[in-house]
Amino acid sequence: ENLPFKLKILHSADSGIGFTIPIHGTGAKSFVIGEAGKEYQLGQQFEYQNKQLQFNDSLGYANITNNNYIISYTPAAQLASSYAGSLSIRAIDLQGSVLEIGLTCENPRLGANIVNRLMKEYIQMNIEDKRRVSDYTLQFIEDRLTFLSRELGDVETNIKDFKKWISDSYYSSYTK
Repeated sequence: ENLPFKLKILHSADSGIGFTIPIHGTGAKSFVIGEAGKEYQLGQQFEYQNKQLQFNDSLGYANITNNNYIISYTPAAQLASSYAGSLSIRAIDLQGSVLEIGLTCENPRLGANIVNRLMKEYIQMNIEDKRRVSDYTLQFIEDRLTFLSRELGDVETNIKDFKKWISDSYYSSYTK
């Protein structure tokens, strides 16, 4: 959020494995990895543990001089399973239309972010479900209209044929 830079994983041979990077700021926008490594600039690509990575200035004015950071990356599936046991959901009303969602977490801000993101995903999923149901409903109605139009056309043809037959029968009985 208010971190001076963001990690971007450009390529990873195995994205299912987490990693930790110790960083020391050597200048306003420069850093080294570990104690005495090569110096890199924010925005510059580098390789670390068979991964192509990049740190980008997330604030536009980052100054990381003489600051130490330990950046940890944990795969989403691993994070999800670790937090799943700490998640609680209960219905507030009998209809289940209002839910209380909680997450026990050492970092309340992180917990709030996780619950908020979970709710955004839930809302998006509901929107997609409703869109899918409306698409299916619309397709069903269009199919039924096509079928009924054909049926109606067949009935109209039968009525015309019947009227013609009656008319032909009536005229033929007078012409004899």
